[in-house]
Amino acid sequence: GLSFLREMSATWTELNSFMVTHNWWHLALFELELGHHDEVLRLYDREIWGVAKDYTQDQIGAVSLLARLELAGVDVGDRWQDVAGYLAQRLDDHALPFLDMQYLYGLARAGRPEADALMRNMQAHAASLDGAALAVWERVCLPASRGLLAHARGDHGTAVEELGQALPRLVEIGGSHAQRDLFSQIHLDALIRSGHLSGAQHVLQQQLHGQPESLRLKRQAVGVYTALGLGSVLPSLD
Repeated sequence: GLSFLREMSATWTELNSFMVTHNWWHLALFELELGHHDEVLRLYDREIWGVAKDYTQDQIGAVSLLARLELAGVDVGDRWQDVAGYLAQRLDDHALPFLDMQYLYGLARAGRPEADALMRNMQAHAASLDGAALAVWERVCLPASRGLLAHARGDHGTAVEELGQALPRLVEIGGSHAQRDLFSQIHLDALIRSGHLSGAQHVLQQQLHGQPESLRLKRQAVGVYTALGLGSVLPSLD
């Protein structure tokens, strides 16, 4: 995957900004999985954020990568602030639940008061809907958004509860599997940070079953399994 994308990157010259930055975003995820944090920051600065800052897809790509870097323990400096200046212009969009949720998280991580305004707007938008659209917003988007807002502000117990409610139906909000995986990662982080280690161990066990080669999951499992006294059954990091 990584070597293929590296080889093909020279051909990404006449594509629109989303195709270019999204390809680099996928490449950055491979680098992040390998723990190459400096390289991921370099890719973010040079290839992912800044091509078309006013474009929705570039904005959510930036939010997603910054969030994943922070979940990996990386200090992203003042990068949230730059992105949030553009996200603050999206308070009334509501094109897809998936998009609003990432706007919200980015604004909250930047400490912007517009996060609360967006949350109110999302609630009002949901109330204006009916049928299947209303169900998606009420059963998935709004609880997940409350969880994201809580996590961004350090209320990890609330994040566990709200995100946990939404995760089983998360496919309904839009976005790709790789894009939606951010919300599962945030939920796992909230479980760990709130001391729900047995819950975190259960999630890790399930995810490692589906992704046995994931170095990220194995790294997270080390801390959780060790804290639970399960060091003898730690997954191999080889």
